[in-house]
Parts: sequence; C-alpha cells; structure tokens
Amino acid sequence: MANGIFSLPRNAELSLVEYITASIANDWTGVTVVKDFLQAYQVPTPVICVRMLSKQNVRTEIGSQLLLPTFTFTIDIFANSDGQRLDLSDSIINYLIQGCEYFDCAKDPSNAQNIIYTPTSPVTRMTLLKFISDVKVLAPMDAQLEDKFRQCITFTMSKYD
Repeated sequence: MANGIFSLPRNAELSLVEYITASIANDWTGVTVVKDFLQAYQVPTPVICVRMLSKQNVRTEIGSQLLLPTFTFTIDIFANSDGQRLDLSDSIINYLIQGCEYFDCAKDPSNAQNIIYTPTSPVTRMTLLKFISDVKVLAPMDAQLEDKFRQCITFTMSKYD
C-alpha cells in the first residue's frame, strides 16, 4: 500500500463494488451489496456479492513492456424469488455493459472502517471485455433459504488509462 493507496486489484474490486452499490441504490430498494461471500449470509436477502476471482496481465502487443491488467469477477445474486433473481441479473448486466470508473482507494485515517474513493486524473475507466457465464445456481432440496434463488454472473473487465 504505497502512500496509503491500495493495490491495483484491490482498487479495481472496490471500484466495481462502489459502482454496483450506487447503481443498485438508484434502481432498487432493500438490496445489500457486499464484497465477501461470507457477508452474503450475514444480511437478509436480497444480497449481491461482488468478488474478484483473478487478475491477469496481458501484453498490449508482442515485444511491448506494457501490460494490460485484466480482472475476472463473479457476482453472486441471492434473491427472494426466481423472478427477482432474473430481474437483478438483467439489471447488473446492463450496469456492466456501461463499464465503471476506476478509483484510487485508501482507508480513511480518521475511521479505518471507511474507504476513501478518489477519482484518478485523468479519469480512468474499467471496461467489460467478456461475459463468461450468467447461470442459475442449482440448490439441493434441503438448501438454506439464501441459496434457493441464486444466480452467478462471471465476466472479465480491464482497466484503461
């Protein structure tokens, strides 16, 4: 953590969580967004869990020293019904298609529980590259209520300066 700013992957994950949280708040009520799978089970449904699965560095061209960071994310939707599961999935896909702003993030020195989101200058964006999957998670008959109406969206995004 140089100068208090988090690493590139952590900033990317927090930027996406912030974007999904703000987008959901504009269109939905009563939906909680978390970034940790275990947190999804600690709050009432509906819950959206945003997680970064991996980071890859891809060369921009053969022989170049420039690397393009590419992130694989999964968004787990824990809904109250099949209809809500489908509607939330559709909303999230529409948000992702637009891409989101990338922020430099750091802990608030006065309250370590808070994150400070600082826009980059010039503004940097994260762009959707590819949807990998958008599938219903099949739960066993004796599954917990939180797992009965689940959807999992997996995709890649890249940060462009």
